[in-house]
Amino acid sequence: MVDIRIVCARDAVRTAETLRRLLEAEQHRVDVSFGRHSLDQYTQALESGEIALLIWSANAPGAHYMFEWAERFDRRRIIEIADATGWPEFKRAAPVIDFVGWNGTRGSKAWLALSERLRPFSRARELKAPPPRQAMLALGFAAAAAMVGAVVVRVNGRKRSLNAIHALLPRVPFHPTKSITGAERLSSGQPVASAISMMRLRSKRSAHSNI
Repeated sequence: MVDIRIVCARDAVRTAETLRRLLEAEQHRVDVSFGRHSLDQYTQALESGEIALLIWSANAPGAHYMFEWAERFDRRRIIEIADATGWPEFKRAAPVIDFVGWNGTRGSKAWLALSERLRPFSRARELKAPPPRQAMLALGFAAAAAMVGAVVVRVNGRKRSLNAIHALLPRVPFHPTKSITGAERLSSGQPVASAISMMRLRSKRSAHSNI
């Protein structure tokens, strides 16, 4: 996308409007300035980085404002086209594009030449443009996912560390209180459930022996 200012004489306004419609369809921003009042936008166009697209029509060589634009504007940002023969000859950074006989549509040799002339400006604008909103959102989601992953890794690492510490701790023998009748002291590491089952079995045997 390029900011373009079309400058022309009054007899080329129709051509300028057609160009604006086609260029805007390709996502360029286009303004048209015609007649001597076009010089009112000269400073703004020069300072804002716009591309000056000059149309040399039949009446343009007799208009002083056209020469003001052609000779004083930044030559690296001037594109000149002609829809009539007899455009003036002077030192230029690039030759005039011949639009004589242009039918107002894309696909012609003249239009392709204009598109090619605009391509470097479009490429430079794309390099300077900030990332689109979708890319920024994707970057934000990626950063959030990375943070969540780091937290999960940290939690899992902490759990593994606690498990390792528990494995290193000595196993303390369990000793039931003396109030439990017939219970034996448990050997080191003996499960509590199996000890209780053993006590119940002995209680049953004692009951049968007393019958």
